[in-house]
Amino acid sequence: GMLRLKEAELTNHILEEQERLKRVNVRLRQIERENTHDLYDILVKSVEPQTIASARGIFPLSDDTFQQCAALATEIYQWLHRTDSPFSDRWCSLYHETTSESQHERIDIEMAVEVGCSLLTKAAHFPSDHVRVWELPGTPTMACLLLSGSYDGLWDAYISLMTWIEDHGHRGAGPCRCIYLRRPSPHEEPLTELQIPIELEHCNQ
Repeated sequence: GMLRLKEAELTNHILEEQERLKRVNVRLRQIERENTHDLYDILVKSVEPQTIASARGIFPLSDDTFQQCAALATEIYQWLHRTDSPFSDRWCSLYHETTSESQHERIDIEMAVEVGCSLLTKAAHFPSDHVRVWELPGTPTMACLLLSGSYDGLWDAYISLMTWIEDHGHRGAGPCRCIYLRRPSPHEEPLTELQIPIELEHCNQ
């Protein structure tokens, strides 16, 4: 019994150290990429508000993020099918802050698709535990980065966008939005736009 207890204790210790190592590796990559925002065209533009249907979940960082996004998108699609509601082909994911629970980091992801504003009232007749319809706020100051190529480059592009925001004395004012402008196909690479609403430096003075 004592050996079993010791085994469980060592297993937990190994898991905690693996989580620490993962965070160190992420930080090392961030340091290595601090000057890579020069590789991207980053601009600040105005973005209009839009009505979206979304589903949100909190998942371990060790999970397959894209698989989790696909599962959330399936929930939204099935709910929209039940309501017989049209929706656009413009999907996006909102990345909220990560959380830490007993050394295990988890990421807060919200998958969404643009829908007609009439669904705001119609949704009340089709209650759902996971899907909600709401208005994603617009902003006159959205920092944007366009990424053409594999989704594997999203993390580095995100770090570059955040670094650019900090280097220019601004600060983020909301979750990162990942807009899937063109999904991968046998003939075309994906095209993705990262957006982060910001507060400009002069707005704080």
